[in-house]
Amino acid sequence: MSESDNSSTTSVQQKCQITTERCGTLTVIVQGDLAQVAKKAVFLTVHDMGSNCNAFNYFLDHPAVAEIKQRSIFIHVNVPGQEDNASDLPEDFTFPTMQTLGEDLVTVIDQLRYSH
Repeated sequence: MSESDNSSTTSVQQKCQITTERCGTLTVIVQGDLAQVAKKAVFLTVHDMGSNCNAFNYFLDHPAVAEIKQRSIFIHVNVPGQEDNASDLPEDFTFPTMQTLGEDLVTVIDQLRYSH
């Protein structure tokens, strides 16, 4: 895992670069403490087209979600080229299908050492 960002409204936020077999490197944002995984619910999210994991901030910062947020860990996966300040993808880049992306999510979970 790489950098930590404490500016989030979640107590712990980590940004990770995880290399997968078919999708390449995925940017993953973990909100919450993975050391508490046995005690908390874990949500794995993948954003909608044309956005990134920031799309979940409005939902997660809503007061109605505060109690759930305190008892949970959120793992947000950005699809290739959609992370903040992303460079353009190479012209020869083959965008992963939903099937391929879904299969590579297992790598994300394994790399974070979260047992499902």
